[in-house]
Amino acid sequence: TKDQENKVTVLAAKVYDVLKMTGFSRSEYIFKDGEPHLLEINTVPGLTKESILPQQAAVAGITLANLFDNAIEEALK
Repeated sequence: TKDQENKVTVLAAKVYDVLKMTGFSRSEYIFKDGEPHLLEINTVPGLTKESILPQQAAVAGITLANLFDNAIEEALK
């Protein structure tokens, strides 16, 4: 649901900030009693066409080229 999407988006941003993460990662959540719970964070997500991260980027309107350009720019900071 849209409510679940909003909850997991807020929680994911908090987790990312608390852990002082940089770059891209893939996080998995499960919902229990309507609330998201973190299962795991993959800091080296797959990048094949079948992998989740490229699919998520595509849904967000981000090309793989832009995703990698951003990752390189962030790494050079």
